[in-house]
Amino acid sequence: MQVLAEWEFQPDLSAARELRNKLAALLEALPPEQSVANVQGFLLACSELVVNLTRYPQPRPTAATLRFCQDEFYDQLELLDDGGSFINFSQQLQDTSPLQAAENGMGLKLLAASFDDLSYVPACYRDDARNLMLVKQQRCHPANPTGGG
Repeated sequence: MQVLAEWEFQPDLSAARELRNKLAALLEALPPEQSVANVQGFLLACSELVVNLTRYPQPRPTAATLRFCQDEFYDQLELLDDGGSFINFSQQLQDTSPLQAAENGMGLKLLAASFDDLSYVPACYRDDARNLMLVKQQRCHPANPTGGG
């Protein structure tokens, strides 16, 4: 996995706009062989995840890192933070109750529906003691130029 960009920041609403703009510039500048099919999805994910850091974790994070990475098969956005961990993340994504959905999790459910993978690893399970939110999308590969198959 190659890290194409990494930004350290203090979670606040102005950081969400600034990071979205930085990510947009990065994605726009990628050469054709590294182009990202779901640019708007990644920009939405960036905004949603950073804004969520300003609203929900208790205690609030004091430092966070946003990374955009690629390998041969996937584009991924990673958000790491030192705040409180989300509880029941998977259950909230799967909850179909309209009242629960209106209360919380709508943005995350939209992201889960827009990407191949949306996962969360609480800090207690990581060596660096930081929470990890990961959004992953399979890369589009051109058709086999030799026509084989």
